[in-house]
Amino acid sequence: MAPRHKKKNSLNDRLELVRKHNASAAEVILQSSSQSKITNTPLRKDHVSQKQTLELEQLIPEGCICHREAKTFVCIFCKMFSFGRIAEMCSIHPNVSYLMDFTCCPYCSGPSEHLHMVNMEYERYFKT
Repeated sequence: MAPRHKKKNSLNDRLELVRKHNASAAEVILQSSSQSKITNTPLRKDHVSQKQTLELEQLIPEGCICHREAKTFVCIFCKMFSFGRIAEMCSIHPNVSYLMDFTCCPYCSGPSEHLHMVNMEYERYFKT
């Protein structure tokens, strides 16, 4: 098999090859952008997110706990409050794990069995 390109021995020869390649690539991009008429219309964020929300609501099966809300919980060992989600296994998606879900207490590293949900709002948790 023949080599794809000639091997350049000196650093200057290699730099010259890169300069030529970059210049030709820039010319191709400039020509293609001038030939096609690209309109820069900004995306309406409310329209896109509303469409995505409707699609997500239709795709979530019954009994899936993957997209549950974060709540306040307390550890019965150290009596410290935290806000987030306790790691649970979804019956629909058993192989999915979320990295920000708590598998233990963030203060004393107690097991997740000792983390209990409490009925406290997000605003009240961060005021105290």
